[in-house]
Amino acid sequence: MKRTNAEELLIKYAEGRCTNEERLLVEAGFVTDFKKHYKEVSAEETEAAHLKIKSRLDEYVLSKPKARKVILWQAMVAVAAVVMIMMGIYFFKAPRPIVNRHTEIVNKNDVAPGKMGATLTLANGKKIRLSEAANGQLAVESGVSISKTSEGQVVYKSTDQSSAPVSQNTMSTEKGETYMLTLPDGSKVWLNAASSITYNAGLVESGKRKVKLTGEGYFEVAKDKMHPFVVQTGNQEVEVLGTHFNINAYLDEQSVNTTLVEGAVRVTSQQEVFKLKPGQQTLVSYRPGQRVQVINNADIGGIIAWKNGLFKFHKASLRDVMRQLSRWYNVEVKYNGEISNRVFTGEITRNVNLSQILELLRFLDLEFIISQKNQKTTITVTQ
Repeated sequence: MKRTNAEELLIKYAEGRCTNEERLLVEAGFVTDFKKHYKEVSAEETEAAHLKIKSRLDEYVLSKPKARKVILWQAMVAVAAVVMIMMGIYFFKAPRPIVNRHTEIVNKNDVAPGKMGATLTLANGKKIRLSEAANGQLAVESGVSISKTSEGQVVYKSTDQSSAPVSQNTMSTEKGETYMLTLPDGSKVWLNAASSITYNAGLVESGKRKVKLTGEGYFEVAKDKMHPFVVQTGNQEVEVLGTHFNINAYLDEQSVNTTLVEGAVRVTSQQEVFKLKPGQQTLVSYRPGQRVQVINNADIGGIIAWKNGLFKFHKASLRDVMRQLSRWYNVEVKYNGEISNRVFTGEITRNVNLSQILELLRFLDLEFIISQKNQKTTITVTQ
C-alpha cells in the first residue's frame, strides 16, 4: 500500500478512492480506537461495527465540499458515527450534513429545527406573536412595562404597583419553539417547546412571587428573602428564595421532574415536603397514590441540555427520544410494528434538520418515513 498520512487517508475514504487495503485500515483503526476507550464493547459488537461501516458508509458522498478541512472533518464523522452508534454513543455536530441517497429522498419532506418564538397573552386577551412584534414596549399592565429587546427577549420592568390591579399574563411556546423572558424581579425563565408560564404582571401576589408552569422550564430566580418564589404545576408546588432549577411537567411523561442545579428548593406534593440539595431530583408521578421518588445524583447536564441547544440522552428508550424530537420539530410520531428495545446514549445539537438525526438512528436498523398532509408532518417508525 502506498504510504499516506491519516488526513489524506480519511479524505480518500470519504470520497470513495481507497483501495481495499486502505479501507480496512481506516475501519479497523476506528473500531480498535473506540474499543480501547469503551472496554465494555464485545467482540460481536466490534465485528458488527465493521459490517455497519462497510455496508453503510460506502454509500456516502460529500455534498460539494468547499474546503479540505471540512472534507476531513466530515470524513471522520462519517466513520466515527457508525462505531459510536454501535456502542450506543453518538455525537453529531456537523455544520453541514453528509448525505446519502436515502437522506436525499427523506429531505423532500424534511423538517427544519425549532427556533425562538412564543405567544404572549395579555390580561385583556390580546395575543402577541413575539416573532412578529417590533422591538420596544409591547404593553403596560399592573404598573409594569412589558418590552421586547433587540435580542428578541421579553423583559418586565416594575414602575408603580401601589394601586395597580392584578392582571394575569401567559407566555406560551408551541411545538418547535423555545423562549426566554425576564420577570419584573429580574428572574429569568427559559421555556422549552410546547410549554407555558402564567403569572401576575406584577409577579408578587399575597406576599409571594407566583407562577404556573406547563411543559418544561428552566429557572434562574433572583434572590428576595421577603418574597419566596413559587412554581405551581398540576400536582406539586416548588418554593425557593433564589436558585437555579429545572421542572419538566409535560403531560405525556410519567412524572413531574424537579431538578435542582444550585441553591435550595422545597417541593410539596401529596402533603409531603422534600427539601432538595444541588444535584437532587424529585419525581412526582401522575398516577395517584404513587410515592414521590428522590434521585440523589441526577444527570444535570442531560436534564438542562435543551436549554443549551442540545439533545442529550443517557440510556433513553426510543419513545423517550422520539417524544423530544416530536416537540422540537413539531411532528407526530407513529410506530409500525414492534418498538425497538434499544437504548440511546449521547448528544446531538438541536440546530440540525430532522433528517440528520433520523439518518444516525438508521444505523440501529430503524427506518423512518416522513409524510406531510394538511400542513402536518408525521414520522412513521419501522424496524
